[in-house]
Amino acid sequence: MNLIIASYAAGQKEAEKKVKIPVSVIQVSLSLIPKKIKDDMTKEGIDLAMLKDIAQKKGLKGTLIEIEDASKKLVISID
Repeated sequence: MNLIIASYAAGQKEAEKKVKIPVSVIQVSLSLIPKKIKDDMTKEGIDLAMLKDIAQKKGLKGTLIEIEDASKKLVISID
């Protein structure tokens, strides 16, 4: 299973940045997320520690949250 964080420019179907983190190493990998994506998540009030806890729950799959405004879209999912 992977936690996927994708950042899109407005109206684009392809992600500008996409981070895929295996849940098995999420404890270490969260510190490696690019600053721009961390800033976007913080701006939207997404807590990385809580995200880690959610991602480690068994049986979760699919989109957790999708936030879109006029300039960008942020999608967090588990595959």
